[in-house]
Amino acid sequence: MKKYQKISLTLSAGAMTLMLAGCSGSSPLGLIGAPEDSAVQLNNQHFTPTTPNNVTIYAQGQTPKCKYVTIGSASVDNTQWFISRSLEKKYKILKEQASKMGGSGVINITQNFANTDASIIRCVS
Repeated sequence: MKKYQKISLTLSAGAMTLMLAGCSGSSPLGLIGAPEDSAVQLNNQHFTPTTPNNVTIYAQGQTPKCKYVTIGSASVDNTQWFISRSLEKKYKILKEQASKMGGSGVINITQNFANTDASIIRCVS
């Protein structure tokens, strides 16, 4: 009888692990500190991707000198594997996300305990 109890306990533990992994978001690694950075396009326009070096970070109080449209939003986890990310690293990720979407700038940057969020813009003529 003890053999069946061990098998049952092992199967129950495995099922619980899979269930919790399914609740952790898009990746089961979310349970162990993997970052879940994301960017979402806000309109139907598609722009040619740029390079991160061509994306400008506008700090609070700064505004772009160009006319622009907001093309997306981005969110970066403030930690990676339970270690705080530097502001430089978070800005690098925001620039990478913006460039993939064809953005030329990142504005309205806000931070809370868990995330750094921002709007992605594209300068237009």
